Amino acid sequence: MKEKKLQLKVYGRLLIACIFAGLYAWGGLEKKWLRRFIAPLIVQIYIAIEIKSWKYLVQLPVQFLSLSIGYGGNELMVKLLRRLSFALANSISFLPHYCCWKDKKWIASVFYIIILISAYIVLGVFNPLPARVEETILGFLIAFIPLMNIEFKEKL
Repeated sequence: MKEKKLQLKVYGRLLIACIFAGLYAWGGLEKKWLRRFIAPLIVQIYIAIEIKSWKYLVQLPVQFLSLSIGYGGNELMVKLLRRLSFALANSISFLPHYCCWKDKKWIASVFYIIILISAYIVLGVFNPLPARVEETILGFLIAFIPLMNIEFKEKL
């Protein structure tokens, strides 16, 4: 695959991650179904088309469930535990079909889990950013690394 074609594929994946982030954030504001159902559906359809295999859609019910977990709380420990469980559930539900635990792909998978858990705790519990910005960033992180981790069919 030529470098330019590869870069165009990366742009496509960035666009899908941004769409996911927007739907995730909007679903946090209102219309929870956008976050829980439409956002993961768009990511999975994109991957199925790019990889040319519909078998990855099997993961959708798990993603629907993981995106439906509540993560709010009033006490610090409750917030920490709920954010941790939400991030862990989502990192696990989005990873299995994207990553291979062979070669060096496992490094990206472990990095993804650590980044997602860290972001949910730092941004969600300590609130350094406005809520709309926080949810958009968190939504982007859920989709970004898994999208970039899927195999390119052709080698450079």
